[in-house]
Amino acid sequence: MIVKEQKQSEVLTEGVIQESIAMSLDLESAPFLMQMLSKNLYSDDVGSTIRETVSNALDSHRRAGITKPIVVGLQPQSDQSYEFTVEDFGVGLDDEDVADIISKYGKSTKRTIENELGLMGLGFKSPLSYCSSFYFIARKDGMERKYMMYEGEEVNNIDLLYETKTTKPSGVKVVIPVKRGDVYSFVDKMREQLAYFEHVYFDVKVPSGGYYNGRYRSTADIHNGFKIFRHEHFQISEMTSDEMMHICLDDVYYPMDFSKLGISIIEVPVGLRFGLNDGLMPTPNRESIRYTPEAKIIIIDKIKKVADYFFTEYNKTIHDSDDVFAVANYLRDTSKIVVIEDRTYNITPLKSYTTVKISTPKLKGITRLDLGHILVNDDYLFGEYSITFAMRHGRLSKSSYYYDRTMTIDILKNKDSVICTYKDKLGEIKKEYIKYQYPDQAAGHGKIKFLRKSTPYKLFSFKDQPSYYSILGLKRVPRSEWRETIKEFQYLQSLLFKNFVDLDKLDIPQEWLAARRKKSVVAVTSTGKVLYRKPKLKGEIIYKKAVDLERYCRGNNCKFESETCKLEKICKRPFLMIYAGHNDASKMDQLYGILDKKKVKIITLSDREMKLVKDADIHNLISYEDFMKGNNKVFQRAVSAFLIDGLIDTYERVFARRYLFDPVSARFCGQLNKLFDYKEKYMFTNGLSDVYKEMLEVAEKGNLYDTMIHDVYLQVKDTFEKFNFINLVFRNISWGNEDDMSIILTNLCKYHKFRMDYKNYKHKVVNN
Repeated sequence: MIVKEQKQSEVLTEGVIQESIAMSLDLESAPFLMQMLSKNLYSDDVGSTIRETVSNALDSHRRAGITKPIVVGLQPQSDQSYEFTVEDFGVGLDDEDVADIISKYGKSTKRTIENELGLMGLGFKSPLSYCSSFYFIARKDGMERKYMMYEGEEVNNIDLLYETKTTKPSGVKVVIPVKRGDVYSFVDKMREQLAYFEHVYFDVKVPSGGYYNGRYRSTADIHNGFKIFRHEHFQISEMTSDEMMHICLDDVYYPMDFSKLGISIIEVPVGLRFGLNDGLMPTPNRESIRYTPEAKIIIIDKIKKVADYFFTEYNKTIHDSDDVFAVANYLRDTSKIVVIEDRTYNITPLKSYTTVKISTPKLKGITRLDLGHILVNDDYLFGEYSITFAMRHGRLSKSSYYYDRTMTIDILKNKDSVICTYKDKLGEIKKEYIKYQYPDQAAGHGKIKFLRKSTPYKLFSFKDQPSYYSILGLKRVPRSEWRETIKEFQYLQSLLFKNFVDLDKLDIPQEWLAARRKKSVVAVTSTGKVLYRKPKLKGEIIYKKAVDLERYCRGNNCKFESETCKLEKICKRPFLMIYAGHNDASKMDQLYGILDKKKVKIITLSDREMKLVKDADIHNLISYEDFMKGNNKVFQRAVSAFLIDGLIDTYERVFARRYLFDPVSARFCGQLNKLFDYKEKYMFTNGLSDVYKEMLEVAEKGNLYDTMIHDVYLQVKDTFEKFNFINLVFRNISWGNEDDMSIILTNLCKYHKFRMDYKNYKHKVVNN
């Protein structure tokens, strides 16, 4: 790296200079300086050792014009230890080079060379920051010499161990001992520091399996087939582990210090590409970039160029469409996605840096409406409709569940949802036919909704009621265009609502009506109206009911006792009964250990009784097979509780002291309480039986979770993953310092931009 010579600077003076003393190095302090420049110079001893040794090897290859890759190894030794090695095939070293250059601190041959990374004359000594001694084998002019560099009593030393003639090409091999416990630390730092080094061959033999730093490790972490995408202003490596934007100074990785730049963190995992002569300089230990005023301008300018490139590529993916849901997806999703080399990047954090006008898709047939305003507001689209009923487990319900009372575009996109509309009355026959047509949705919760157009939009309205004038912003539209604007809005609604089932126009097949009459008992009112109802349930069944064990029996959760009950009474019981054959008693035993005993009864039946209950069609009597399909609340509560239990186990200390979050964020504290209470209410076992595993597989495949609590679960899980400082803080809380946690959490949340209660932000009020 070329270093500019120091120029005469402007000197502040006061009075007449009487004497000038030139500053110098104290030779008596040489031992202390050596220790500072080797042992104490680096904060990241492993990462710096890897970066400096490989950079030296790369410089040697560049000087010799060699394109052959550098060999970087991590190999086990016979004594259970490891060796980290870096071997180049460049210019090599002879005894004079070792004596005149390698042995001297601050001595460098690279300050006047344009394309070499070296600068300080310290890199070759960097292994001493990790270990007290290491070897290097130097070949040059047909001679091979092995040296040991080590910490002496006063100064560091280099001992020649042997010299011999050789036919091998010139080069240097550095051999550094690695403690067994540091193996995966070297693996992580190799991925970090060498992610952008193209001419490197990895010879790594690390045992697969096991966890390190919370992640499963294998030899796949380091491989030779990784790709590097290079652009004029940035580069992307498949091997980088940094999820933030970073800096590459001639392929040397540097994390970006966003606070020194005075900007927010940019979560786009690409490296800004700089050459050695672009105006950036590393710190003496080369662990970071010097953020001078000039350097900040250069980096920000590079960020803008990268942002322009990404948004230009993004605009290429935007096309007009006749798919209203595709356009709605774009407008409702604030994230901007670009695919580079088969990898997906969310470039939204770069939006504030680009000068490129961001394209938006247009919906064919819509020219006047502000789709970005309308399609993101569900209240505008569904404001004319009221949800009268939602079908839950085969029954209509004016449910208080938020999901049942809400209409959104996301619900319309869901193919499992059925939306029925009507004007005045909802006939009984049509309700039954809808259940027949959509049995899976009818068995679930809230997947069939009934809407009535109760308050059609008018041009104007009073008492703050929505109208075309308000929702379409007709105030800003010429009056001559009002009619066409309203027609466009109605056309947009028709595209969204095209799959609605219009019950007023529904033509029920005569075959279905005839079949329904055969299954019913006919009654006639005084007015002559014909009524149809299900036949009365007659007879009784004998079954075995699961009950608690009177004493511990290993491997069992219950015992089965015989019981007799009339069919007509079963449908009146305030709980769900799940049945299976006597031969499936083991499965039912497992199910008993999972479910709420107060709201669910487990029974087994003979083959005769099985046929009897199937023909009876009792709403609260369900077979094991139907139960395991997951379209019932009991199933969904059990699997949701299991998910929550896993989350609580992962973040045990946060949940144990969740009350500490109450003064910081009552919303987040409330979510934690809700999850914990839900788990306590619906988690009945600590074991993971075969039946439980099957339930979890079914739930995951069909997303069959308790909708309301699952949304909370996903929000909390996302919060933990996004703000990992929460878990770290709570893991280090002792019972004695809880009083200070409110202030600590508040400050950390502010720093990490975690949403807190309004009271925790200071707002300046200005009186005019």
